[in-house]
Amino acid sequence: GHDELVRGYEYEKGRYVVLTESELENLPGAEARTVTLLDFVEPNEVNPLYYSKNYYLAPAEGGERVYELLRLSMEKTKKAAAGRVAIRTKQSPALVWPFGRTLVLSTLHYPDEVRAVEAVPELHYNVEIHENELKMAESLIANLTGPFELAKYRDEYREALINVIGKKIAGEEVVTPPPRAEKVVDLMEALKQSIELAKKERGAKRREAGA
Repeated sequence: GHDELVRGYEYEKGRYVVLTESELENLPGAEARTVTLLDFVEPNEVNPLYYSKNYYLAPAEGGERVYELLRLSMEKTKKAAAGRVAIRTKQSPALVWPFGRTLVLSTLHYPDEVRAVEAVPELHYNVEIHENELKMAESLIANLTGPFELAKYRDEYREALINVIGKKIAGEEVVTPPPRAEKVVDLMEALKQSIELAKKERGAKRREAGA
């Protein structure tokens, strides 16, 4: 039953030490839902690979003035606050940063939780890029550069799934389309076509704007 459940720590393969609730509660960092700020840092110094989850922080009752003072001062100085957060028995590094009218808390991974690039064998390659290839790729990037709009990147799988579910509910027959044949694509040719297409689309938009 539930009363028989205990917490154990595996210190060797197949060997555990049992910890009581009181022992766990007395460990440093076992506080529930506490945020400790230790330093103020430049946000761009934090490697994006370390980010884990984001939470909105709201002031406790009566703490609105301190909250707003912290938010506004970090916004003015363009700084973030680094520290740690304890949620139940899990303690994580954290970064608090201003976002509009609120503060956001981002939990971070510990360094040993992030896989080193050197540990990825597929990245141990050695290729030579020709100057014309690089210029073509740079041209493609320049032609496709625009403002970031998250809404345009749709979840096509989810949309298709909802469509199938809707048809099932309505009693319609669900027809699965045949899988598309994979083509071996010449990268340079694909880049050329992409650049030409991007130029045409940009030109069409300019003509529409001028009409």
